[in-house]
Amino acid sequence: TLLQPHQLMRTTRLRPDTGLLLCYLLCLTVHSEANKAHPVQLMEPTGSNDGLRPVPSGIKWLESIQEPVHVVAVVGTFNTGKSHLLNQLIHGRGSGFKLATSINPETKGIWAWGEPVKWHGLEKKIIFLDTEGFGATGNSRSYDARIFSLAYILSSHFLHNSVRVIDQREIEMLEVLVRQAQAFGIGISPQAEDSLSQASETSGVASKRTAAVSNEVSVYGSESSIGLTCAQSRTMDTPAFTWVVEDFFQGLSSSGSDVSLLGGDGSAKQWLDSSLQNRPDEDSSSRSLTAIFSETNCHTLFLPTMEGATQLRYLDRVKAFHPDFVNDVNSLRASILQSLSSRELSSQKQLQGSQIASLITLLTRAADNGFLRSSPSRWHMFVQHYCSDVETSAGKHFENAISISESVTRPIPVARFKSLLQHELAASLDLFDKATVGVGSAARASREKLEDRLQKGLSSAMRSNDASITNLIRSQTQSHRTKLEKTLSALELPLPPPKIKAQADVIAKQHLDMSKELWTEYSTHVFMREDVERLAKLLVHELLAKNEERAEQYLTRMVRAATSCMQDKLANEGRRLPVGKNTLKQLLKTAKQSCDAAAQEALREFSDLKSVSRFRHTLDEDFKKEGKELQSQNAAALAKFLKQPLQQAEYQLMKELNKDWFWCETTIRWRAAELARGEVGGIDPELMPILESAIHEQWLESADMKTTLQSKWTAIWLILYLGVACSVCWAVVRARVRH
Repeated sequence: TLLQPHQLMRTTRLRPDTGLLLCYLLCLTVHSEANKAHPVQLMEPTGSNDGLRPVPSGIKWLESIQEPVHVVAVVGTFNTGKSHLLNQLIHGRGSGFKLATSINPETKGIWAWGEPVKWHGLEKKIIFLDTEGFGATGNSRSYDARIFSLAYILSSHFLHNSVRVIDQREIEMLEVLVRQAQAFGIGISPQAEDSLSQASETSGVASKRTAAVSNEVSVYGSESSIGLTCAQSRTMDTPAFTWVVEDFFQGLSSSGSDVSLLGGDGSAKQWLDSSLQNRPDEDSSSRSLTAIFSETNCHTLFLPTMEGATQLRYLDRVKAFHPDFVNDVNSLRASILQSLSSRELSSQKQLQGSQIASLITLLTRAADNGFLRSSPSRWHMFVQHYCSDVETSAGKHFENAISISESVTRPIPVARFKSLLQHELAASLDLFDKATVGVGSAARASREKLEDRLQKGLSSAMRSNDASITNLIRSQTQSHRTKLEKTLSALELPLPPPKIKAQADVIAKQHLDMSKELWTEYSTHVFMREDVERLAKLLVHELLAKNEERAEQYLTRMVRAATSCMQDKLANEGRRLPVGKNTLKQLLKTAKQSCDAAAQEALREFSDLKSVSRFRHTLDEDFKKEGKELQSQNAAALAKFLKQPLQQAEYQLMKELNKDWFWCETTIRWRAAELARGEVGGIDPELMPILESAIHEQWLESADMKTTLQSKWTAIWLILYLGVACSVCWAVVRARVRH
């Protein structure tokens, strides 16, 4: 299918009409097979053309590929023929990936041919990736770096495309982008590794951790890995590199002779090596591409067609390409095939499509989170930033190891923890050394700075672990204390002081015994035993204080209960009021004896407490208060009891006085007292003096009664005066009559 019509006729020695017919039938077959697949977009630019995001349909397509595959990606400046190059490599024609026909680039983001391609001689199929060109209008350097980094990390074979020349500026840009992709890959946090757990089983790029670290972590409860992530290991497993120079028709020689390099693999590779080495303005790091890639190669491609500008603009319509171009493509394909075959023979495991999808998701998220940093355009400036990035990444590797060790459920003993950190420190330095291979002397200062940073981190981690041990001991002590407090809460407090003191001594001994295992494991912190002993004493003090508090609460309840009992009894006795003075005293005495017994017993039981006297005083004062209250109630009841009888006696007295006017004061007082006694009826003999006092001192001496007596005396005197006057007049009249 890669032969042109005239080649097919020449090779098979067929008649022209028969050869053309056979070629037409073969082209129809190839065309029908090619129509089964079409380009699939994996990554698309965001709205601002400053970032990339996965295309769900493309990721789904990748996930459907459940077999290991090779990945061949092409990068380069925009409108340099990358899409056409892949079309030729896939099926030997111009159609397939969409080609640009104007100055505006056609490819956006990252595309893949919609079906893994099977090449004869390879066990695994190939996924071809077409990328958006660098330097397009409106695209930032960070956007170009994202595309390059993704293609670089995913590739098994990495193609860089240029037109006619190998430019020194393009070499510098390529070196910067490769170093930037490496720094991006090794700088991804190990915490993102969970999303690639499935991919890590067969990819051969899973993070590695040493047996010593694994044993330590498993003992102390963490299953998180310590070391490189999948992306980090994938970055260090560099692809093969081929520089493709398209539209190349010049000769190349040091003396200007017409020595043609068309299709000359060796000469083209020498051209690339010479371009990489002959850079007098740079130091030894100028040959870094040779040190980075597992192998480097260069191929030139002649013009696809000589039919004119229209044919070159619409290469997807060209039916027959120039024979020299076809030979160059076949030579390039054979070189890639040989590289991939060597990769299979070296037992380097390849990713499955689903694993590539997971890796794309991880790399995109990492780039969005700032792991892919921008870099200067000049190489010597970039080296400084690169070394700084690698230093930061190696430092993060050590810090991640520290963070994992700090996240375990139980701190590691000091000696074991120090050995673990020293091992991780050496691993971080080794990571730095591998990432800066070929950089030269520029990495020395960064390495020294990294060593200082790691030593400080080690010291800080040791202090943090020491603090964790201290916190663990304190936490365990607090846990023991909680258990003891739970035991104490089950005690039926309060207890008499001698009993509670003996119980406190037993509890303190139990607390010290439970902390002994900590001193065995963390022997460096024996000094904290004094804190535990002080805490035990504090527990004893708290227990005694709590018991005293409960005892006071108990005595308070007993005093209140005695007072309440007194109130209830006196309330019941209040129904008998009014009573006499002696009876009232007897009532108070009986109530106190009945209610005071339990409270007095409690006060005797806790007589060692300082506050007992206060409770005795409170109890006595409460009883006195209740006695006074009962006396007041008795007086009020007596007043209420006498009020109605006296009013009734006064009413009867007024009726008798109105019937008979001849009363003297003595007679009135006597009659009033007699009527009052009659109205009261049966009364407690002790109340008779109170009744007589109420009659003579209150009732008869009241203002109303005095007014009544005075009015009666006035009427009596008036009658007597009239009687005497009448007697005198009668005597005078009688005497006159006699006379």
